[in-house]
Amino acid sequence: DHLVLGLEQVAEGAITVELATTEVQEFDEYFANLTIEHNRRNPWFKEYWRDTYGCRFGDDPFENLTVPLCSQQFPTVTMGYKQESKVQFVVDAVYSFAHALHNAWLDLCESYEGYCTKLKELDGETFYKHYLLNVSFIDLAGTEIRFDKNGDGLGRYNIYNFQLNTSQQQYRSTNQYNYKKVGQWSDAGLELYLDELVFSIQSDDDNFQDIQVDSIDGYTRIVRVPESICSKPCKVGQIKIVQQGDRCCWICAACKPYEFVYNESTCEDCGEGRWPYPNKQSCYDLELRYMKWASMFAIVPIIIALIGLILTFFVIMIFVKYSDTPIVKASGRELSFILLGGIIFCYINTFILIAKPTLITCAI
Repeated sequence: DHLVLGLEQVAEGAITVELATTEVQEFDEYFANLTIEHNRRNPWFKEYWRDTYGCRFGDDPFENLTVPLCSQQFPTVTMGYKQESKVQFVVDAVYSFAHALHNAWLDLCESYEGYCTKLKELDGETFYKHYLLNVSFIDLAGTEIRFDKNGDGLGRYNIYNFQLNTSQQQYRSTNQYNYKKVGQWSDAGLELYLDELVFSIQSDDDNFQDIQVDSIDGYTRIVRVPESICSKPCKVGQIKIVQQGDRCCWICAACKPYEFVYNESTCEDCGEGRWPYPNKQSCYDLELRYMKWASMFAIVPIIIALIGLILTFFVIMIFVKYSDTPIVKASGRELSFILLGGIIFCYINTFILIAKPTLITCAI
């Protein structure tokens, strides 16, 4: 539990796998009867006894004399004792060697009682291949023990789901989480209790789907489970971007507005005067939209421009007729003609802007 301490809400719904084990009751009985006198062969048992009961043995000159002496009357199994979950494997390992040695003795020593010469000469490789790998027995927990040709035992796993306690789901502030067994796997196959699975209650992620399962109590329930995929298909107008070193998963990225999907991993520009279809699969030619001569937005500026041109030409005619008079000369005759020409060009520009766009008109 310390792995998710403080991160319970993040880990909620996680599925974990653990080697399947069963408590060995005989070990508890054996451990409860251990004393200092009966277990001198274990160099660490004395230290365990001293640390567990906070006592001393009186054989160390540096011991704290205020600490009471250790007694044989202390119970070995103290309050809070719990058998370590992997004890079964240790016991099975010892029994496996014991059975293998017994089979080797029966095979090599025949009717000889004791440690015969052939057994002494047995090398480790032969013992491993011919005896240890062929061991088969039922252990103290009632589990079958045997090995395959590679020396691996039968795989048995318990499957757990990290979830909020059912009684606490309406009071999420209590944060009472635990691991609940939701299945198991063995050489017989996978057994999964789907109706027991609870994923993050607060999650509304789109990567979840609802499935209908039949529970063990006969009722049909809807279970919300995450989809087992690392990447969803990309949407219309998106391409796949594969991360370096990961060929199976990708992220989706949208093409730019003026691009189309060339293939599943490439976007391409439609080109000048073209635009992609809504599905981004190809492009089409854009319709040229420009102001029509009959439009009200064209008629008004045309009328104004025509009036301006007429008035400008009228002024030019007067300037030409009276070009030699003192008034025209004093006003700057040449400069006035240049200004009038500029005014004419400005009015003509109105017709250029309203006309259908061409390379020439756009260049102007």
